[in-house]
Amino acid sequence: MFDFDLENIKDSLDRINLESLLPDLSNFASSVLTFTRWAMLLGPLVILVLGVLYLIAAPKEANYTTGYRCFFGMGSVQAWRFTQRLAGIVWAALGLILAIIAMVNVGKLVETELMDALFLAGKFILGQAATVFVSVLCINAVVFARYDRKGIRRASWKELLGRDE
Repeated sequence: MFDFDLENIKDSLDRINLESLLPDLSNFASSVLTFTRWAMLLGPLVILVLGVLYLIAAPKEANYTTGYRCFFGMGSVQAWRFTQRLAGIVWAALGLILAIIAMVNVGKLVETELMDALFLAGKFILGQAATVFVSVLCINAVVFARYDRKGIRRASWKELLGRDE
């Protein structure tokens, strides 16, 4: 029924070029390094753009879709605008600083091996995330200290002590 010719099968297998089936790993390493560089720069650029947007084009009134939203910043229009301005200043400065640091670190990736570059990039991206998290906590703390849940401005320490200078 089936007549196999082992010699023909062996000849066919010998003619297959296995190197053409394997991927070119030099291009792969280059692609990974390029992706890593862009990943390191993406976070600071997003924070910088958000900061500038909150300064220039923040929504005029509190909403649940756009803008920097926190509980105490959504109580009144005054609290909302203060929160947008504060978040804009903090994130624009933070994004600029992180972008400069990222460019310096991207320059270091040129001289390092692939695994060392990936490890450096991972540490840097985690550091960026932690810095942004701390900035969110600080912005929320400042808004909490300045406004109550209804968006009414709290009395300052000078007002509480009777020192209206």
